[in-house]
Amino acid sequence: MIIRRLNYFLFFLVLFVNFSSQMRFGISSTFYIMKFALFVIHLLFMSLSLLNEKITLPRQIKVLIPIFYIWFSIMVVDTVYIKSFNSFISALLVVSSYILLFLYCFVIFPNYMLCKKITYQSIVKIAYFAVFFALMMSTLLGYGNPASFHFDPFSLRNRYMGYFEHPNILGLYSFMGICLSFLLSQISKNKIYLVMIPIYLTFVQLSSSRTSFYVTALLILAIMLHKIVIKFLRLFMNPLFLTFIGGSILLLILIVDFPTLMEAIDKGTSYRLTIWTELLSQSDSLFKVIFGQGTAKTDASKDNYYVLVLINSGIAGLLAFLSIIFLIFRSMIKHVKNKSSEYIVIIFVLFSLYSLTESVFYTLGNGFSMFVWISVVLCLSNQIDEQNKKVRNVNHAIYNS
Repeated sequence: MIIRRLNYFLFFLVLFVNFSSQMRFGISSTFYIMKFALFVIHLLFMSLSLLNEKITLPRQIKVLIPIFYIWFSIMVVDTVYIKSFNSFISALLVVSSYILLFLYCFVIFPNYMLCKKITYQSIVKIAYFAVFFALMMSTLLGYGNPASFHFDPFSLRNRYMGYFEHPNILGLYSFMGICLSFLLSQISKNKIYLVMIPIYLTFVQLSSSRTSFYVTALLILAIMLHKIVIKFLRLFMNPLFLTFIGGSILLLILIVDFPTLMEAIDKGTSYRLTIWTELLSQSDSLFKVIFGQGTAKTDASKDNYYVLVLINSGIAGLLAFLSIIFLIFRSMIKHVKNKSSEYIVIIFVLFSLYSLTESVFYTLGNGFSMFVWISVVLCLSNQIDEQNKKVRNVNHAIYNS
């Protein structure tokens, strides 16, 4: 019991310090180091607990390992051509963080939960309170401080960000809070966890983050129509439907004035298209086009995870990463067995859409990313479904007694 509670506490610290590291503390570098140190400590803690246990991987995860290996290998190849020692070390750290995140989310954490009989509900509850305390701390520390508002020169909006470094961070974690509220309410069958949603919606509105606003609206709509949404998502496994979508997009491009459309999209995304075009134009050789400019360029783009992958690991790396997403999505959509797993599929899809304007999809530096990937692996390994059956059986036994 003590070991289990210590694990809960460590996981809470990993998430809470992760969120806090993106606030405007004068010792932000200390928090930055702390979040990685706590992550490593938690990883070692779980690994040592599994020394005498059998490590198992579901078939769906085993299929992904070779593709992850290819993606990581491409990033390692890029480091060979880095001339600066500091850039070389930085690139190695980035690649190492990707590998550690894979071990943490795909191997160690799910096996630890399985061996120690930890329920998914307890993990969601920890994440729920971690983001709750982080958002409340941001609000209290930023209360009455003019620096809690950020004037956006592109849209001329005075955006609220609390004590976070940027309004988009507040929007992202408010969206995470809404996701966790719906998910925990569904798993626990307790509506009390929905009470924070109006506050999180207020944060989304105050942050003026268009991405979080649109994705939150889609989340609420998808939760209300989850059965229809899952059926619609299954259509993407149909080649005829994909052909129809591709043809419709091509027809739309031919009908509308393409330059005007691109200009409207560029303006609607705070001129991100211009930024991405300039970054991609730096690939001045065939090698960089295929294998990327290297992970030393990680800080070059913060507005699209897929563009970031394309810049860092080229077309080859982007294809490998998209293959991982597609295989995961196909496996999840095929094995949806209950409402909880439907919610996870919806959150995964919306998080992938969120990453079109934020570099948060697969990164050790973002607690939301860690939680989503852990949930995906648990969903693929059917641990959530099996735990739900046990809960239903217990409730049924209590009712009959």
